[in-house]
Amino acid sequence: MPTRPQRRVPLAVTAAALALGLTACSGGDGSVSAPVRPEGSASAAGTSASASVADTVEAEPGPSVPPVGTPEPDGPSSAGETPDDGRGRSPQALLGTRAPEASNGSPADDTAGNAEEGPLEDSCTMGQLALNVRPDGSRRIIEVANTGTTACVLDQIPDVGLGNRGGSGRERNLRPLVPGGIGGPDHALPAGAKAYAVLDLAPGGRASGARKRVNEMNILLSPAHMAAADIRSVPLGSRVRVSVPRLGLYDSTVDGAVASMRQADTRQR
Repeated sequence: MPTRPQRRVPLAVTAAALALGLTACSGGDGSVSAPVRPEGSASAAGTSASASVADTVEAEPGPSVPPVGTPEPDGPSSAGETPDDGRGRSPQALLGTRAPEASNGSPADDTAGNAEEGPLEDSCTMGQLALNVRPDGSRRIIEVANTGTTACVLDQIPDVGLGNRGGSGRERNLRPLVPGGIGGPDHALPAGAKAYAVLDLAPGGRASGARKRVNEMNILLSPAHMAAADIRSVPLGSRVRVSVPRLGLYDSTVDGAVASMRQADTRQR
């Protein structure tokens, strides 16, 4: 098989091409802008070229960084202030929460001062009371004294029935009128103090035309706190005439008890 002879480029042609390249790189005045380095110094040439480019390229501007110690425009205006969330409201405001309050006198410590309460007063018993009923015209002044060493409480008004000794029974007793709308706390009776209630058997002097005659008054001093065994019977005299009797609330004075009696307009039950 015949072989084709390899063609070799003559050295003269190569030299001519190199000379042409040098001519193209030269300036108009025939000067060369950059010296031609031997092939053995190619790495050095690359390094020098990179350094030259780095010296001539300007750095691109990066993001501006505020100087150290300069507060940011959106930051808090003073030390210790809660950072804003970007909408003018703190995170606590957005969450609807409040910072814990101090326990000294704060609403969170509202149990302070409520732990101590005064002792409740006990109901009065007949063993610590003394009853005295005295006449004053058509009126009867009911006087109740606390002979004990501690305070106690009575109902606002005693329970009173008017009848006759040895009659058909207390359920048939005449009931007086009392002030309407009775309500509120019991009547406190300190040790050694007295309470008064006034019963008027014939208000306005109407006893002369009355048909009802009684001789006994039955009293339960504190009906809500006492039993039927604590009822006390007080004689009124010989066949006392009664006409629309009225009874007032307990008061610390006789005058106050009289004023309450005058407001009686409801039948006691």
